[in-house]
Amino acid sequence: LALVSQSGALTSAMLDWAARQGVGFSTVVSLGPNTAVELPQVLDYLSNDGSTQSILVYMEGIRNARRFMSALRAAAYSKPGVVLKAGRKGAGPRVALTHSASIVGSDDVFDAALRRAGVVRVRQFTQLISAARCLASRFRPVGRNLTIITNGGGPAVMAADWADTLGLTVDHVTDLGEDASPANYVQAMKTAVADRSVDGVLIIFSPKAGTDADGVAEAVGEVFSPASKPVLGCWMGEDSVRSARHLLNNKHMPVFRTPESAVDAFNSIASFYRNQQLLQQTPP
Repeated sequence: LALVSQSGALTSAMLDWAARQGVGFSTVVSLGPNTAVELPQVLDYLSNDGSTQSILVYMEGIRNARRFMSALRAAAYSKPGVVLKAGRKGAGPRVALTHSASIVGSDDVFDAALRRAGVVRVRQFTQLISAARCLASRFRPVGRNLTIITNGGGPAVMAADWADTLGLTVDHVTDLGEDASPANYVQAMKTAVADRSVDGVLIIFSPKAGTDADGVAEAVGEVFSPASKPVLGCWMGEDSVRSARHLLNNKHMPVFRTPESAVDAFNSIASFYRNQQLLQQTPP
């Protein structure tokens, strides 16, 4: 991944997170308010950089709209891009002007422009991190149909609620029950991946007495392949699932702590596919 940011503090935080998660950066560029190099120039460079597969951008505003849109569209033609645009409403734009000397402008116009440029916009730092996990796994862009595999009903309901809010379609929920074995998870995963109507799979594991978090993670990790459709994990909890998350990270499978963050990540993949179609349409 390449990271471009108009905030040194967020750049440092992202690098600190990535070191533990096994996410590598080809290039990191932190742009202050007085740099001679501006965002469009960096995007032009990254779109032609052979070591960069995807681009993450944190920005507060732009100085030259035409140059920015041209550079963003050119980059998006060849590489997935995710933009976290801050300074949306109220006090945010005033702080952005002070912090990075950036003119923020209408947020609705900016939102439409980003969709039209073929990139994905996120609104929270946690969503940028979720997108980074999926981009690092190099999943192919897909549609919006998500299947959920779980060992508990509550987490699946939370995931389905958030998916509905984001405009995704939950086409099937498989509740394996509290006593689900690693073999049960693997069989359900294989069935979902083989189903042509399924665009992505979310596997939720909630730790309960007698369950084997590491065993399920090892079994799922053995059959996981980034070359197939997106498969994302959500191992809820902390102490009893920490090593399971580490196992899945080593297999390059994106794994999250909450159902909502996992759904956010899948939405980034689906939104990129939709926005790439918009990019290639001729505007009326």
